Amino acid sequence: MGNKEKKFKAESVHLFIAVRRNKDVKQEHMCIRQVIKDQFTDLEVLKKRVELLGGVWRIYRTVSKRKCEPARKWLLKKLIDQPELASSIDSVWRTALLQRECREDKKFLIDVDTEDEVIVDKVRELLPSVLETMKTPNGYHFVTESFDTRVLSEFLLNGTVEIKRDGYIFVCMVGD
Repeated sequence: MGNKEKKFKAESVHLFIAVRRNKDVKQEHMCIRQVIKDQFTDLEVLKKRVELLGGVWRIYRTVSKRKCEPARKWLLKKLIDQPELASSIDSVWRTALLQRECREDKKFLIDVDTEDEVIVDKVRELLPSVLETMKTPNGYHFVTESFDTRVLSEFLLNGTVEIKRDGYIFVCMVGD
């Protein structure tokens, strides 16, 4: 660690995921993952980073916090099994944090792929507790505690709603 680098210690963290998709614009697909230490500062740094790379980027944040101790154990085992990964330890650490066993909580991401306010309001009314709402380019993301998903069966069948048990909530779009 450099002399000017601040130590950061936490039992759990969120991650930002920046994705440049070739279906948004003809461009090479890329993904950047970043552990969040300070949400505002890290988001601004990530925005500047993807602006320099060019293209259209979507930035997401993990819905569920990630526990560091199980990730540490996963990382150590991975490095014992594959010592050649030591040269890319930052990337392997972010991969470790994204493992299923590292989820701190069991929040759901409800992805509504329509801007039809009638449908959006019906879905919102059926959700037991909405912790966070975010407008997306094609609709809305709702973060909830886990619940009996059968209440959304009508919307699941017609493809309007997708339930992700460990997803990424839309944060913003950057670029052209």
